[in-house]
Amino acid sequence: MKSWMVFLNKELTEQMRTYKTLIIGLILLLFGIMSPVMAKLMPELLSGMDLGITIQFPEPVVTDAYAQFFKNITQMGMIVVILVFSGVISMEKSKGTAVLMLTKQLSRSAFVLSKFFAAVLLWTVSFGLSSLVCFYYTQVLFPKTQVPGLVFSLFCLWLYVVIMISLTILSSTLFSNPYLCTFGAFAFWFLLMFTTYVPKFRNISPQVLSTWNMSLLTAVKVPGDLKLPIVIGLLLIFFTMLISCYVFKKQEL
Repeated sequence: MKSWMVFLNKELTEQMRTYKTLIIGLILLLFGIMSPVMAKLMPELLSGMDLGITIQFPEPVVTDAYAQFFKNITQMGMIVVILVFSGVISMEKSKGTAVLMLTKQLSRSAFVLSKFFAAVLLWTVSFGLSSLVCFYYTQVLFPKTQVPGLVFSLFCLWLYVVIMISLTILSSTLFSNPYLCTFGAFAFWFLLMFTTYVPKFRNISPQVLSTWNMSLLTAVKVPGDLKLPIVIGLLLIFFTMLISCYVFKKQEL
């Protein structure tokens, strides 16, 4: 346990040294600031443009700010997360540093899990701060507004990205080439998105954790509707990390 904690601390330090903390932190912080601002100002900016036609834009409401925030996280934010974490294990293998770490009484499973937990910790802190900033600016721009279901909706989005982090770690374990790792992570992402097009899996796929956010805010969906997707998502994380540890144990370094 002590060696695992030491390596986890080393991994967190490495995240700062390689600017992963800065990249993810700043990008998510920018999403938190810009989402409510763009939701508030975009109709005014578009209506002020001389397009030769008259377009009536609806008055922006508080849910527009969170719709923009969720869109930014599930699109650009997801791409950034995959690009940042896709090589966390493959790079260690290619540079030979994985062998050095494993000679210091660190098991292979602990090596993989420390990478996963360090990535989840960075995501959690960055997403938490970004959400708080988004909430603050939303309250400033849309005062005296209540959004039922916001916390649960944010939790679902957080869990969805944790699922993708676990799949990205798996890809980084399966491949040594950094380009293949990135390709594999994106392939897992697209496969997860594809499950919502299969009628049998449409309402139970973990993918809905990232697509039903606004439905939760507008009460079209209730937390009970996501009970099964959450359970399946947690099981997916567990088995993905189990496979990652097993594969890494069998690999020659």
